[in-house]
Amino acid sequence: MRRKDVKPVQASVAEGPPAEGPGMRERILTSTIEILMEEGFAGTTTRAIAVHAGIAEGTIYRYFRDKTDLVQTAVRERILGEVIEALQTLLESGGRGTVAENLQRVLTLCYGVFVRLMPLTGPLLSDQAVRDRYRADFEAKNIGPRRALDAVVAYLRAERDLGRVPATLDPEAAASMLLGACYYEAYLEHVHGPDRFPLASGELISRMVRMLI
Repeated sequence: MRRKDVKPVQASVAEGPPAEGPGMRERILTSTIEILMEEGFAGTTTRAIAVHAGIAEGTIYRYFRDKTDLVQTAVRERILGEVIEALQTLLESGGRGTVAENLQRVLTLCYGVFVRLMPLTGPLLSDQAVRDRYRADFEAKNIGPRRALDAVVAYLRAERDLGRVPATLDPEAAASMLLGACYYEAYLEHVHGPDRFPLASGELISRMVRMLI
């Protein structure tokens, strides 16, 4: 759906244009995420971001190299940041809390990220130049999908060594099944709409975890 009316971030007319500085960078990122969620990557333009943020389009380029750099930063800091922290917490949770609670917390966050990012992945994967830049950024900063898989594998392996999950558990296969199911559930939500299936995402995650451990 195309935006018919891009609403700028509210600013006082008396104050004039917003002052530049750290707050300006955050303002641009906020506008970028809001437009991305409505328009997707292809429909997000620096002009629309500038109008939404109430700034001149050229201001964006004082903080970001181009649209791809801006979107990469917005996704990394505003969408992936929370789940990256949760993955680090998971790695430090071996032997603490319950395995079910630890897994459900991080899987629920991952599911939410999958739902938000899925509309963006089509355009990103279809453009080789953009895909290559994202791949390089993910690998350089260790923030791509592989990080979630590696963290869950490492956590399950640690819990298996502590005897808190069955000794027969295959950490690699279990992690792939859990994250893969969350991704597929996010896909179904976009294709068929939410609440179209017997199990809501939270109940599905809970049952999967109980089944494995």
